[in-house]
Amino acid sequence: MGWFAVSVKLVFVILALYLLRKPWYALRMVRKSATWPKVLGRIISSEIIDTSDAEGSSYEIKLAYEYSVEGVIYRCDRFGWMGNNTAAWKSDANHIVESYPVGRAVGVYYDPSDPAQAVLESRRPKGALTATAFPLIILAVVVLTTWVRIGG
Repeated sequence: MGWFAVSVKLVFVILALYLLRKPWYALRMVRKSATWPKVLGRIISSEIIDTSDAEGSSYEIKLAYEYSVEGVIYRCDRFGWMGNNTAAWKSDANHIVESYPVGRAVGVYYDPSDPAQAVLESRRPKGALTATAFPLIILAVVVLTTWVRIGG
């Protein structure tokens, strides 16, 4: 196998590992936050910002909440582990914002070792498994083409 083929495969392996970083972090945090205590919090802001440009439309979801742990008030803006603060479709952004209107009481899961770290949705995020599929396919293709090349 020549240096060019090895270089291309190395680039694809690095790309796949980079793409796996976010969903693996999200899945790790889901497992970790499953044991976190839950307190009552309140939504303090909930809005959609249209960030459309020449390349298309996207909608940024600005959501914030406050909660109290041992008398200390904290504020956080994380509602899921995939960093899902943008949406390609306005209907998706509307669904999230409508689920969390200002003033609504919500359950907040917080890290007992660092109460400033919190999340509203501690379950497996939508898209986490899908986001792992593409990089794993890339890795499988690299491994199979290398194996076939070496074996054949």
